[in-house]
Amino acid sequence: MPTEEREQEGSSGCLFRLFWMILGNLVLFFVAVQLLFHPRGWFSSLDVVYWLTTVLILVARYADIRFFQGTTAEGKPATLRDWQRHAFILVLVTGVVWLAVHLLGVFWFSTS
Repeated sequence: MPTEEREQEGSSGCLFRLFWMILGNLVLFFVAVQLLFHPRGWFSSLDVVYWLTTVLILVARYADIRFFQGTTAEGKPATLRDWQRHAFILVLVTGVVWLAVHLLGVFWFSTS
């Protein structure tokens, strides 16, 4: 494989890793804060952004493993089993956070 092609794969893979490890999670955090302090009902455009970001994180992690030789935290090659575990934990945590944010927002602003 030519060096230029390997460098391009590496930089693309790096962008996928940055998104699923950091940027996507930052987006989820800031959207959750907005949902908490500015409740707009249960299914607003912010909810769409929240869940779309969750899906994009999963797609980026899958692409990182499948096409860019993604690794685990220990530096070993990641497998689709690692992706399944990541997907399960991500969906569980984002679901609990989303529900908690909405319930807290309703409680917080209904008692004010």
